[in-house]
Amino acid sequence: MYIQQRTANRMERARLVVIALMLALAAVPMLGSPLVAQESSAQPSPSPTAAEAACSSAGDLRLIVDFTLDSVESDSGLVPVLVGTIAGLSEARVLAGLVGETYRPLVEDLIVSLQDLRTMIDGLGDLETAGAKLASVGEAVTDVGNAMDALAIQLRTPCPDLA
Repeated sequence: MYIQQRTANRMERARLVVIALMLALAAVPMLGSPLVAQESSAQPSPSPTAAEAACSSAGDLRLIVDFTLDSVESDSGLVPVLVGTIAGLSEARVLAGLVGETYRPLVEDLIVSLQDLRTMIDGLGDLETAGAKLASVGEAVTDVGNAMDALAIQLRTPCPDLA
């Protein structure tokens, strides 16, 4: 019972992160708009360090990947998997700009595996049998999980919340 509740909480948290990311991406074009006003007396908040930003991005990416992997196991269909994949690609690209040369190859591996998953989902209609479709999804999702795990293991020390 506890494990089911914990899994449900993780799924809900991951869904919220994906929704927040999608809303944030939709709001980006409005940031340059004159409709967005700033209060002149507002104090600027301190910017996070590069390491903090990378850890935050990696944590968000972990939630998105978990959401995507959990969506594959649920009966919710391919739409949540595709949304998670697109959100994961976006966040992985952000993370690639934040990490140094040590972690960049791991992030790039994750980007490639997420792109492969997206391409595979787009090409599911070309496969003739349900077994071939299932095998393709399983292989692509396994690659994403392995790439995320490899990145999380390496980032664990500088980002202790990524366990």
